[in-house]
Formats: sequence, structure tokens, C-alpha cells
Amino acid sequence: MSFPLALDLRLVTTLPRRPRRADRLFGRTGRGRRVGRRPGGGRRTRAARHNDPVTVELIPAAGPSPADLSDLGDLLLDAVADGASIGFLDGFTHEQACRWWRGVLQSPDDLTWVARDQGRVVGTVRLLRATMPNGVHRGEVSKFLVHRDVRGRGFGRALMDALETAAVADGRWLLLLDTQTSSHAEGVYERWGWQRIGVVPDHAATPDGVLEPTTFFMKRLVGGPS
Repeated sequence: MSFPLALDLRLVTTLPRRPRRADRLFGRTGRGRRVGRRPGGGRRTRAARHNDPVTVELIPAAGPSPADLSDLGDLLLDAVADGASIGFLDGFTHEQACRWWRGVLQSPDDLTWVARDQGRVVGTVRLLRATMPNGVHRGEVSKFLVHRDVRGRGFGRALMDALETAAVADGRWLLLLDTQTSSHAEGVYERWGWQRIGVVPDHAATPDGVLEPTTFFMKRLVGGPS
């Protein structure tokens, strides 16, 4: 079974009035360095309206617009600047980030969602669908990111809800993900129903090159075998 990329799956929810502590940087997150300025200069600002609906959109098969691609690049830079272990090291540039997104978004097997705040892409998550015949029931959650400017406002929860809804529709009832051990995200995933399955020491480096352990999680969605 395949999930049609032509379907622009949207999830619009009303945000709670009280900010959510759980909405941090996800994916391969770590004990992030707190950086007071954005990459490239300028102080971080928070949108004035915190009760607007969250809009989550599936990136179409044709790819993102130039503006969305630039915003996605900013998301990667923001995560690296925050010390997150998401595959890239210090010195990573916006041009390199956009080039990486162009490459991965060409895959017909993966789905990528973005969350918007007043039109700007401020969060993303990817579903990497296993393609071998014996693995079409599973998928991997990747690049689960929320910009520091808007954390605590429900963007992360909305992105994960959209991904899980699409996974069930596609017959992907088993999901996997990983995150840096001892990160804030570990507790969040457990509260969201993810099961910890193990830790691998020295699995991946933080942006400053320090090897850290990684915790792996799994989640069985409704529709799979008990």
C-alpha cells in the first residue's frame, strides 16, 4: 500500500492558551547549547499571537517553494546552533542546508510535513517509509524539528499527529525513532506513548564533535497486530 503524495494532508488544530513545555526540539535532540541569537545575527523573537491555529501541511511531490526551502534551511541551522545531534557539525551553512533538503525531498518513498506560523515554516517532521517487501508495515520518524522561536506552542504535537495519521492510512503501524540519550525529548516521547528499546553508546556526535549515546524508541499505532 502506498500513501499518495498528491494528497495534501492538512491538520489544523487550535492551540491551547497555556504554552506546552513538551514542545522542544525533537528528532536527534540533545542537551542543546542555549544560543541567544539566531544563526547569522539578530535576536530571536517570538510571534505575538499564541492562540492562532497550527497549520501542518504535507510538502507536495513537486517540492517546496523557494521560500519554504529557505525556511527549512533555517530550521536545520537553528537546530545545529542549539547543539542538536541531527547529522551536521558546527560550520554548517544555509546553502549546505538547502542543498541537503533538495536532495532528500526528491525521494518518492518519504513524506515530509511542515508547520507554519503566520506563513513561515517553523517546524518539520519526516516519515521514512521502509521499501523492502518484508518491511512495508513500518516507518522511521526523522528530522523532527521545531524552531526555538516558537517552542511551547503545540507545533511539535501537531506535526507528530499528522505523521501518525498518515502512517496509519498507509498501513505503517510500526514506527521507529531515535534521540540523544538524556535529552528532554526522551521524556516527551515516553509521555506520547513511545516505548524505549535500547541505548547505543557513542552513536552520534553533537555539532561540536563530541560522541554521545543514542536512545531508540518504537511505537505501535492503532491498526497493527496486538
